[in-house]
Amino acid sequence: MFNFGVHGQRSCSPVVYCLLRTMDRLFHSPIQTEKRTSCRLRDLRYRRWLSAILNRRGLTDKLISNIPSIMLGAMPLMLIHCGGHIIQAVGDYEADCKTGVHTFVVRYGRKNGVIVAGFMFLIAGFSPFVYSAFGLLPHRHLFLFFIIFPLSIPIIMRYADVLKSPSTKNVINIQKTTRKYGIIGIIVIWAYALLAKIVGL
Repeated sequence: MFNFGVHGQRSCSPVVYCLLRTMDRLFHSPIQTEKRTSCRLRDLRYRRWLSAILNRRGLTDKLISNIPSIMLGAMPLMLIHCGGHIIQAVGDYEADCKTGVHTFVVRYGRKNGVIVAGFMFLIAGFSPFVYSAFGLLPHRHLFLFFIIFPLSIPIIMRYADVLKSPSTKNVINIQKTTRKYGIIGIIVIWAYALLAKIVGL
Protein backbone atom coordinates (compact mmCIF):
# COMPACT_ATOMS: atom_id res chain seq x y z
CA MET A 1 0.00 0.00 0.00
CA PHE A 2 2.86 2.33 0.77
CA ASN A 3 5.34 0.82 -1.66
CA PHE A 4 7.07 3.80 -3.26
CA GLY A 5 10.26 1.78 -3.48
CA VAL A 6 12.26 1.03 -6.61
CA HIS A 7 13.59 -2.33 -7.83
CA GLY A 8 12.32 -4.20 -4.79
CA GLN A 9 13.40 -1.62 -2.24
CA ARG A 10 10.99 -0.89 0.53
CA SER A 11 9.09 2.32 0.79
CA CYS A 12 10.54 5.53 2.16
CA SER A 13 8.47 7.48 4.68
CA PRO A 14 5.35 8.90 2.99
CA VAL A 15 5.71 11.98 5.18
CA VAL A 16 9.25 12.70 4.03
CA TYR A 17 8.47 11.79 0.44
CA CYS A 18 5.37 14.02 0.29
CA LEU A 19 7.26 16.88 1.94
CA LEU A 20 10.00 16.79 -0.68
CA ARG A 21 7.55 16.40 -3.55
CA THR A 22 5.51 19.32 -2.19
CA MET A 23 8.63 21.48 -2.07
CA ASP A 24 9.53 20.43 -5.60
CA ARG A 25 6.01 21.10 -6.91
CA LEU A 26 5.59 24.53 -5.35
CA PHE A 27 9.12 25.87 -5.68
CA HIS A 28 9.66 25.29 -9.41
CA SER A 29 8.33 27.38 -12.25
CA PRO A 30 5.66 25.97 -14.58
CA ILE A 31 7.16 23.29 -16.77
CA GLN A 32 6.59 22.70 -20.43
CA THR A 33 5.36 19.35 -21.64
CA GLU A 34 8.70 18.27 -23.10
CA LYS A 35 10.31 18.63 -19.66
CA ARG A 36 7.92 16.26 -17.90
CA THR A 37 10.14 13.24 -18.54
CA SER A 38 13.05 14.85 -16.69
CA CYS A 39 10.71 15.59 -13.76
CA ARG A 40 9.72 11.91 -13.63
CA LEU A 41 13.39 10.95 -13.56
CA ARG A 42 14.01 13.41 -10.73
CA ASP A 43 11.06 11.88 -8.87
CA LEU A 44 12.63 8.43 -9.34
CA ARG A 45 15.91 9.69 -7.87
CA TYR A 46 14.02 11.03 -4.82
CA ARG A 47 12.58 7.58 -4.17
CA ARG A 48 15.88 5.77 -4.56
CA TRP A 49 17.74 8.26 -2.38
CA LEU A 50 15.21 8.23 0.48
CA SER A 51 14.77 4.47 0.38
CA ALA A 52 18.54 3.94 0.55
CA ILE A 53 18.91 6.28 3.54
CA LEU A 54 16.06 4.75 5.52
CA ASN A 55 17.08 1.16 4.77
CA ARG A 56 20.69 1.88 5.73
CA ARG A 57 19.61 3.33 9.08
CA GLY A 58 17.13 0.54 9.77
CA LEU A 59 14.20 2.94 9.97
CA THR A 60 11.90 1.32 7.43
CA ASP A 61 10.49 -1.33 9.78
CA LYS A 62 9.87 1.27 12.48
CA LEU A 63 8.00 3.48 10.03
CA ILE A 64 5.86 0.62 8.73
CA SER A 65 4.95 -0.41 12.29
CA ASN A 66 3.55 3.08 12.96
CA ILE A 67 1.34 3.41 9.87
CA PRO A 68 -1.63 5.21 11.57
CA SER A 69 0.59 8.05 12.79
CA ILE A 70 2.33 8.20 9.42
CA MET A 71 -1.00 8.49 7.63
CA LEU A 72 -2.18 11.27 9.94
CA GLY A 73 1.05 13.17 9.35
CA ALA A 74 1.04 12.50 5.62
CA MET A 75 -2.55 13.54 4.89
CA PRO A 76 -1.99 17.33 5.17
CA LEU A 77 1.18 17.00 3.08
CA MET A 78 -0.68 14.97 0.49
CA LEU A 79 -3.36 17.65 0.30
CA ILE A 80 -0.74 20.37 -0.10
CA HIS A 81 1.01 18.31 -2.74
CA CYS A 82 -2.24 17.76 -4.68
CA GLY A 83 -3.14 21.44 -4.39
CA GLY A 84 0.33 22.42 -5.55
CA HIS A 85 0.00 20.03 -8.48
CA ILE A 86 -3.22 21.76 -9.53
CA ILE A 87 -1.65 25.22 -9.20
CA GLN A 88 1.23 23.93 -11.34
CA ALA A 89 -1.31 22.77 -13.94
CA VAL A 90 -2.77 26.29 -13.97
CA GLY A 91 0.65 27.57 -15.02
CA ASP A 92 0.91 24.84 -17.66
CA TYR A 93 -2.57 25.50 -19.01
CA GLU A 94 -1.55 26.86 -22.44
CA ALA A 95 1.03 24.16 -23.08
CA ASP A 96 -1.35 21.41 -21.99
CA CYS A 97 -4.12 22.70 -24.23
CA LYS A 98 -1.82 22.85 -27.24
CA THR A 99 -0.46 19.36 -26.71
CA GLY A 100 -3.77 17.75 -25.74
CA VAL A 101 -2.81 16.91 -22.15
CA HIS A 102 -6.11 16.54 -20.28
CA THR A 103 -5.31 17.73 -16.77
CA PHE A 104 -7.90 18.69 -14.17
CA VAL A 105 -7.41 22.35 -15.05
CA VAL A 106 -7.80 21.76 -18.79
CA ARG A 107 -10.98 19.79 -18.19
CA TYR A 108 -12.66 22.03 -15.61
CA GLY A 109 -10.98 25.41 -16.11
CA ARG A 110 -8.33 27.47 -14.39
CA LYS A 111 -10.70 29.17 -11.96
CA ASN A 112 -12.18 25.91 -10.70
CA GLY A 113 -8.70 24.45 -10.39
CA VAL A 114 -7.53 27.32 -8.20
CA ILE A 115 -10.65 27.01 -6.01
CA VAL A 116 -10.17 23.26 -5.51
CA ALA A 117 -6.48 23.77 -4.71
CA GLY A 118 -7.37 26.45 -2.16
CA PHE A 119 -9.87 24.10 -0.53
CA MET A 120 -7.14 21.47 -0.19
CA PHE A 121 -4.75 24.02 1.33
CA LEU A 122 -7.46 25.10 3.78
CA ILE A 123 -8.13 21.56 4.97
CA ALA A 124 -4.40 20.91 5.35
CA GLY A 125 -3.94 24.14 7.32
CA PHE A 126 -6.69 23.36 9.82
CA SER A 127 -5.95 19.64 10.15
CA PRO A 128 -3.76 20.14 13.27
CA PHE A 129 -6.74 21.67 15.07
CA VAL A 130 -8.95 18.76 14.03
CA TYR A 131 -6.34 16.28 15.25
CA SER A 132 -6.04 18.17 18.52
CA ALA A 133 -9.82 18.27 19.01
CA PHE A 134 -9.95 14.47 18.74
CA GLY A 135 -6.97 14.01 21.05
CA LEU A 136 -4.63 12.89 18.29
CA LEU A 137 -2.26 15.83 18.72
CA PRO A 138 -1.24 17.41 22.05
CA HIS A 139 -2.59 20.94 22.37
CA ARG A 140 0.84 22.33 23.19
CA HIS A 141 2.04 21.58 19.66
CA LEU A 142 -0.55 23.96 18.19
CA PHE A 143 1.86 26.71 19.21
CA LEU A 144 3.81 25.80 16.08
CA PHE A 145 0.84 26.79 13.92
CA PHE A 146 0.90 30.33 15.27
CA ILE A 147 4.63 30.53 14.59
CA ILE A 148 4.20 29.41 10.99
CA PHE A 149 1.06 31.40 10.20
CA PRO A 150 2.78 34.82 9.72
CA LEU A 151 5.01 33.19 7.09
CA SER A 152 1.87 32.02 5.29
CA ILE A 153 0.36 35.49 4.90
CA PRO A 154 2.44 36.52 1.84
CA ILE A 155 1.64 33.17 0.21
CA ILE A 156 -2.06 33.62 0.92
CA MET A 157 -1.91 37.06 -0.69
CA ARG A 158 -0.28 35.57 -3.79
CA TYR A 159 -2.95 32.88 -3.86
CA ALA A 160 -5.58 35.62 -3.84
CA ASP A 161 -3.89 37.07 -6.94
CA VAL A 162 -4.02 33.68 -8.65
CA LEU A 163 -7.68 33.29 -7.68
CA LYS A 164 -8.47 36.71 -9.11
CA SER A 165 -6.43 36.17 -12.27
CA PRO A 166 -5.25 32.56 -12.79
CA SER A 167 -2.46 33.37 -15.20
CA THR A 168 0.96 31.78 -15.65
CA LYS A 169 2.57 35.00 -14.40
CA ASN A 170 0.67 34.85 -11.10
CA VAL A 171 1.48 31.16 -10.72
CA ILE A 172 5.18 31.95 -11.08
CA ASN A 173 4.78 34.73 -8.49
CA ILE A 174 3.18 32.41 -5.92
CA GLN A 175 5.93 29.86 -6.50
CA LYS A 176 8.62 32.50 -5.92
CA THR A 177 6.89 33.62 -2.72
CA THR A 178 6.54 30.01 -1.57
CA ARG A 179 10.23 29.44 -2.21
CA LYS A 180 11.12 32.45 -0.10
CA TYR A 181 8.88 31.83 2.89
CA GLY A 182 8.38 28.08 2.57
CA ILE A 183 12.03 27.28 3.17
CA ILE A 184 11.99 29.42 6.31
CA GLY A 185 8.85 27.64 7.47
CA ILE A 186 10.38 24.21 6.94
CA ILE A 187 13.49 25.22 8.89
CA VAL A 188 11.27 26.43 11.74
CA ILE A 189 9.33 23.16 11.75
CA TRP A 190 12.50 21.08 11.81
CA ALA A 191 13.97 23.23 14.59
CA TYR A 192 10.78 22.90 16.64
CA ALA A 193 10.68 19.13 16.14
CA LEU A 194 14.32 18.85 17.19
CA LEU A 195 13.77 21.02 20.25
CA ALA A 196 10.64 19.05 21.20
CA LYS A 197 12.62 15.83 20.95
CA ILE A 198 15.47 17.19 23.09
CA VAL A 199 13.33 18.62 25.89
CA GLY A 200 10.76 15.80 25.70
CA LEU A 201 7.68 17.84 24.70
